[in-house]
Amino acid sequence: MELEQILQLIFASELGGWHILDENIVRTWESGHQDGYPFSRPIMHNNSAVYRQDIDIKLAWGAVETEEFNEPWHQAFPDHAASSVWVDLLYRGSRVSSWMFVIVDGGRYLVRLPTPNADGTYSIRQNELGFSELIFQLYSHGQGPYHTLLEAFQACAITVI
Repeated sequence: MELEQILQLIFASELGGWHILDENIVRTWESGHQDGYPFSRPIMHNNSAVYRQDIDIKLAWGAVETEEFNEPWHQAFPDHAASSVWVDLLYRGSRVSSWMFVIVDGGRYLVRLPTPNADGTYSIRQNELGFSELIFQLYSHGQGPYHTLLEAFQACAITVI
């Protein structure tokens, strides 16, 4: 299967097409020196979902990129704590594509990192909306006051272009 075919499948999929798994998946390894000793530790995704129609396709999310993420747009949520994380598309266990998302409102929601505009506003492209909504639903399961990604975007003034 070609990458474009896989992307078309997942971009057109809905929440019911995925089986959520509670598993840790290594995204990459961090290495360096601490207290004069070398170390190597995994950077882990803490959630994943397998595509029901093709179990070779999996999404994994939660590997932290920036622990204390801080941009003006997410300050509209009641809890200002946020961190940026990777969402990875895996095919037969290999990472084939990645996107940056942000866990906002103290962990309640996972939203696509919006694009900053020249006028100081933030936006997301229309063609990213369906996939972004899928990830939002996989992560949040409808918890909190925002039941859709668009409601969450409206709360923090992110526009869809």
